[in-house]
Amino acid sequence: MNSFELCKDALDGKACERIPVSPEIDASYAAKISNVQVGECYLDEQLHAQVLNEVFAHHDTDGLYINLCLSKKQIASKKEVRNGWQVVDTFGDTWFVPFNDVASKTAYSIQSLDDPRLMRDNPLKEGIIETFRAMDPKLKREKMITPGLTGPFSQVVMMMGMQNVLYCMMDEPEKLKEIAAVRTSFAKAWADELIDLGAQFIWIGEGPASSSVISPRQYEEFVLPYEQELTAHIRSRGAQSVLHICGNINPSIENIAKSGAQGVDVDYLVNIDDAKKAFYNKCCIKGNLNPAELVRASEKEIYCKCRDIAGRFDENRGLILSTGCLVSRNTPKENIDAMIRACHEK
Repeated sequence: MNSFELCKDALDGKACERIPVSPEIDASYAAKISNVQVGECYLDEQLHAQVLNEVFAHHDTDGLYINLCLSKKQIASKKEVRNGWQVVDTFGDTWFVPFNDVASKTAYSIQSLDDPRLMRDNPLKEGIIETFRAMDPKLKREKMITPGLTGPFSQVVMMMGMQNVLYCMMDEPEKLKEIAAVRTSFAKAWADELIDLGAQFIWIGEGPASSSVISPRQYEEFVLPYEQELTAHIRSRGAQSVLHICGNINPSIENIAKSGAQGVDVDYLVNIDDAKKAFYNKCCIKGNLNPAELVRASEKEIYCKCRDIAGRFDENRGLILSTGCLVSRNTPKENIDAMIRACHEK
């Protein structure tokens, strides 16, 4: 049984021959071990795919993630500034892309829910689509290669900023829901395009839906119905979904368990036993090692921690051992290998 089959069984809730192990590796760590700048990967889908392919020459991990990035054809202008590049995309938004860190938006061209582009455009998908297209086909068949799509709620946040969306929750809730419903159709089309390219695992990014940012009531009202529609669609296409919500999800954990995703990324802020109680027999837990601990702890400490987490799941069922969030570029390679060894050894 290869990694693809093992992870598929885990997400289906089956007992496995061993616990799958897939730290949340994306371009940040992959670029470092390939001696490439992270920012270059963010702006070049071919280079992005190359460094992800090369991860498997360094580690026997069962999978990795394809995270948000821009494709070359989305770049309207690019100029070097201190410690990185200022990039304006073809949608009209401005990004700061550090030489050696992940990018962030610094200016949003949409300021109101009345902007027609919220109902018309999907500026976020192209980089991920093209990176997945460029990945090694053999790896797509053998590993849990999980391209991302931005969830409906988070699409609105990424298009107009978190602060604006928080105001809209209070001032224009029905209009926000109307737009979230439209963004769900964009997310479903995004999933379809990935599945048509051969993706069997889809990562749904809903980081702004964290309980660190919005309340459980707001999650239930503005996020959950659209997640449920999206995960049902992905399942109907024969693929599997993994829901990612950053940080502390404890207050909303019961509703997150109703999302319909076959897997949920669980961060270290959630006690693993509490996660089992909420998710067991509903979806597979993917987590929950602290990425900061993976940077600073010893190889032996990481191995013991991972053995402890894995040992809590009878019949090797209900867990894909992972980090609770993305692997830092400064993570020692031997600590990644310690995670993997903890699952491979009897």
